[in-house]
Amino acid sequence: MGRKNYEKDCFDYACEDIKLLRKWKDISSKHQERPDFIFLDGDKRIGLEHFLIDTLLNEKQDSQSRHREHDIYKVYDKYKDGGYDRDPEGARQGIEDLVNKDLKTETDFDYRVSMNTFMEVFDKHLSRVEEYRSQGLDRLGFLMEIRVPRMEYLVTDMSLRTHKQCLNDFPLTADMWQVISQFDKIDFLIITVVDGFRNRHHSYMIDKTYKPKLYHRFALVNQGLPWHMKLNVVKDKEE
Repeated sequence: MGRKNYEKDCFDYACEDIKLLRKWKDISSKHQERPDFIFLDGDKRIGLEHFLIDTLLNEKQDSQSRHREHDIYKVYDKYKDGGYDRDPEGARQGIEDLVNKDLKTETDFDYRVSMNTFMEVFDKHLSRVEEYRSQGLDRLGFLMEIRVPRMEYLVTDMSLRTHKQCLNDFPLTADMWQVISQFDKIDFLIITVVDGFRNRHHSYMIDKTYKPKLYHRFALVNQGLPWHMKLNVVKDKEE
């Protein structure tokens, strides 16, 4: 799947969740870049730049979610159309490796590493604001896609009390808010949280009037737990 497809999928999620986006008319050119989208809202030109923040990072601190999708299709293509019947042990091992890779990246989650990646990605796009605005825009916003294994977190509130909580939105921390609330440079921010395991998403738009609930930090629910699992092939009993 190409990068433009990821961007379009994310905006489609946002349109499902945020009604006012549905009236925007996409006037992006075929190979629109910087910003990724240009829309018309009445006579106003709106630019929207998409980027991914992934809470699941692999050993190279790269997006595990993107690699995960590629790996799933690779195993599926190898063992579909009778491939499983010819090599059930290979299929078992392939699926087991996928599951364990996901478990490892989740249990290895480190808030500080995630926060550093968050700042780097956001600041990289913020540094290009003038380039984006050169497209004759009236308003400029970021579409921030956040990939999570599930919308359940261990959150530490500003009083340093930790508890498990299921959220639709993302647990914004004070550190994150300091980075993203630079509304002298952008006009708005759309956050789309995608639960990759349950195929759920939730989007919301924020600007300088937004008053967020802030947390001190957060963790993924399985952080630090044993992560390796073993799968077995079980044959159906013959009747």
